[in-house]
Amino acid sequence: MLTNYIEKDIKRKSLICDFLLKNKHTHLDEVAEYMSTSRVTVRSDIQGLNEELEGLVVIQMKSCQDNLEYQCLLQNGRTERQVLYKLYANSMFLKCLAFLLTNEEAKGFTDFMDQYFISHSHAYRLKHKVEQFLVETDLQLENNRITGKEYRIRYLIALLQAEYGLQIFSLE
Repeated sequence: MLTNYIEKDIKRKSLICDFLLKNKHTHLDEVAEYMSTSRVTVRSDIQGLNEELEGLVVIQMKSCQDNLEYQCLLQNGRTERQVLYKLYANSMFLKCLAFLLTNEEAKGFTDFMDQYFISHSHAYRLKHKVEQFLVETDLQLENNRITGKEYRIRYLIALLQAEYGLQIFSLE
């Protein structure tokens, strides 16, 4: 359910990356069919993934008859989870959620905008998406801070850390 709120390009890239990591050798057409998108979009995303995930993973391409074959190789002992965490780290939705979870001093929402250099309209669209998500999880937003039953907040924090690699609080 939280994944539904993450930006489409990040979801698409994470799905492609996950598919490539699970299917070490695959054809462009297979990826495009899996993603229900065009070959051009997949090629563009894979090129972007190679740049974005430099040092974590290498996606190699070679021609194979009338198709392209991709091979995905993890680098330097990295794990699939680390690769996906790197992609999720770019999600402004997740950053907004993290800000609102950790905003114990009830800072103004402009602090979030200033921290990430985003426009007011973009920031308030993110905040609205967070509010929609919170309704589904029976949590609320009060004074730019997520409130509600403690076990629900703790579950959300654990989910963000385990599934998306977001460190809300140090576990030391």
